[in-house]
Amino acid sequence: MNRVQEALSRLRPRADTDTDTDIPVDPGFCFAGGFIANPRWRNEEASLDIDIAGHPDAFVSVWIYPLASHKHDKPLLDRMGGMAQFLGNLATSVRVLRKGDRQVGPYPGQEYLATAPGSNGMRSHAFVWETQGDGTLATPAIKIELTTGYHDGKGNQQKTSLTDQEAMKLWDDVLNSFRLRPVSQPVPPA
Repeated sequence: MNRVQEALSRLRPRADTDTDTDIPVDPGFCFAGGFIANPRWRNEEASLDIDIAGHPDAFVSVWIYPLASHKHDKPLLDRMGGMAQFLGNLATSVRVLRKGDRQVGPYPGQEYLATAPGSNGMRSHAFVWETQGDGTLATPAIKIELTTGYHDGKGNQQKTSLTDQEAMKLWDDVLNSFRLRPVSQPVPPA
């Protein structure tokens, strides 16, 4: 209860409309219409899923982990190579559309874009970009995924509305839209 009361004491509104976006420069957590200021948070993680307008079968997932405990022992592409060997014959039906190093904003990372058949013979996309980060709030581990042809609540695979080229363009547009929020140096406690 004390942590909730502390968070609420740091809560403040912010403008977030189509014409005006208030982006705070002090450390904290932004959300629609609000901001919780806190220069001392060291255990922040965030994740969100984003539906893509006009493509009901597609969504983007974003995970941000500032803690070193979320760091993988190998980079993304090294792990994906091992996964292909593990899957054996199933991996031969997976088509890799693109893979390699990719910088998103100030973060160096790696991407792996693949398409695979689903249970009904329909193909779906599984794109992932990842940066390892330094295990700090300033340089967190970040993972971004785009999935098409996902299964509905009844387990039925949805037919993707995107061609490989359209999915790759959407992916590039999504990654190119990410921006690092500017922050000021925290003020030392009195």
